[in-house]
Amino acid sequence: MNSSAYYTSDDEDNYEDCNDEKIELSTSSYLKAIRPFSSTIDVVGVINEIFASKRVFLKSLNKETTVFKFVIGNNENDKIQVITWEEDINRIIDLIIIGSVIYIDGAFSKIIDLNDKNNYGTVPVELVIQTNTKIKIFGKAILNPRVIEEIENYPTVQIDECLQYLKKRIRLQGYIKTNFDVIKNQRDNTLSCVGSLASESQRKVEAKIIKFELPFINPFNKGEHVEIIDNAIFHIESIKDIKKIDEKIMMTLPQLIKSNKEVSFPINSRYPNKKFKHKKNALFSTSNSIDSVGIDQLM
Repeated sequence: MNSSAYYTSDDEDNYEDCNDEKIELSTSSYLKAIRPFSSTIDVVGVINEIFASKRVFLKSLNKETTVFKFVIGNNENDKIQVITWEEDINRIIDLIIIGSVIYIDGAFSKIIDLNDKNNYGTVPVELVIQTNTKIKIFGKAILNPRVIEEIENYPTVQIDECLQYLKKRIRLQGYIKTNFDVIKNQRDNTLSCVGSLASESQRKVEAKIIKFELPFINPFNKGEHVEIIDNAIFHIESIKDIKKIDEKIMMTLPQLIKSNKEVSFPINSRYPNKKFKHKKNALFSTSNSIDSVGIDQLM
């Protein structure tokens, strides 16, 4: 789309309070001109990436907290990332769905290095949801044929290859090893939905479903051959982003048990600013969690 106007699938319902005027996505010139340290920033964009909430340790405040991040974009290929904390996560998380047109009113603009590997935006600021921030969803965006074609052309990737696609959207294929289910964190009673995939080369990788309903219903069986839409850091938006790709092919239980070589990330690819005491080229296993890190290392 070359125009900045963005039409949704339910225009009539969503624009009644807009005097029939179409809502437009924030332009690139506007996003690039956002000044830092303002508490009244408003933007309109399409949600195109979501990251699961994570417990982190804030060194400056000497306490643990939870952070949640997503990214919104416009029709000019520019993006800005949005983060939120603790109680505000529960207030907004059910509204955050890939492809939705979102209006954020009253966010705080925070400086982030444009070259920071953890900046998934294309501008040197990120937005922070505050207690006063209001969010309105205008429905799902209608994808034009070019965008649909791009989604269909995401590379099909096997588990062994996934390290080559960090931060890129992919179609990851594998076999259900540990089936997806909800886990309760004993420290803070938060819930997460986790499972793992296995490969024919006896590799395995853990994956997390970001949004899930309770009671959680899992339509898949252990050993089934599946494909997930992923961003190569193993965060899946919902169970709907997992699909069977071959009804006849199953991995046997003995094969699944042997698939125990955990896929590992170079530490610097996930936490580029973190100072580790390990060797320079040490690997970080996806099965381990790093909770006691400064927020600069995660965001």
